[in-house]
Amino acid sequence: PLTFSAGAIANFKVDPDHVNTVKVNGLAGKYVLDYSKDPMRPALEIENEHFIKPLARDGGGSSTSSASSASSASNASNTSNASNTSNTSRLYVDCPKEGDVLFCPGSQHHFDVRNQHGFSDVLLETRGNRRNSVAVAAARKAKPVRLQPGDVWHGEATFTAFDRYWPITAFEMEHDQTNIPVPAREEALLKIRRSLEESATV
Repeated sequence: PLTFSAGAIANFKVDPDHVNTVKVNGLAGKYVLDYSKDPMRPALEIENEHFIKPLARDGGGSSTSSASSASSASNASNTSNASNTSNTSRLYVDCPKEGDVLFCPGSQHHFDVRNQHGFSDVLLETRGNRRNSVAVAAARKAKPVRLQPGDVWHGEATFTAFDRYWPITAFEMEHDQTNIPVPAREEALLKIRRSLEESATV
C-alpha cells in the first residue's frame, strides 16, 4: 500500500499596511494541528476565533493567540502569543465542501476556499519575513491517503474570487466592525456618521 499526504496551495498577496483586515472566516470550532513550534510534534488545539487574523501585529484575534489547547500536556506551551516574526503553520481538520471557508486579503474582495473531492483539511501558513502574503491550502494531511494496489485517488478544490467583501453579519458588526475593509469614500462617510452619532449622545 501507498500512504501519502497531499495539498493544493495558493499564496495570496496581501496589504502589509492593513494586516488587521487580513482574515479567515469559517474555521471556528475546528480542531487545529499547530506545526509552528515543532513540525514533528504538532500541538492539538481548538479554534475559538470566528475571524482568524494570521498577520495581526498585536496578536488580537489571531489564531495563534485565541485557540485553546485540546490537551493539558500541550496547554502550557500554547498559551503565550506567538512572535509576529515567526513562521506559522496551522492545519484545520475536517473541513468538508459543505462548509464556507472565506479569506479576505485585507481589501474589498474575498475568496471562497472549498474542498470538493479528496481533500479534508485547510492549511494556513505565514512566513515571518514575508508579511505581504498568506498561504491557504486545501489539504489531506490529518488522515493521509492510503492506496491499495490498483486504487486511484484524485483531489479537487476550488478557490473562487469575488470582487466584494463577504456579506457582513450582525455578529461581525458587533465584534469586529473596526476591521471590516471599506473603500476610502465609504470609510470617510463612516467616520462622519460616527461623529454625528457621538454628538447626538452628548
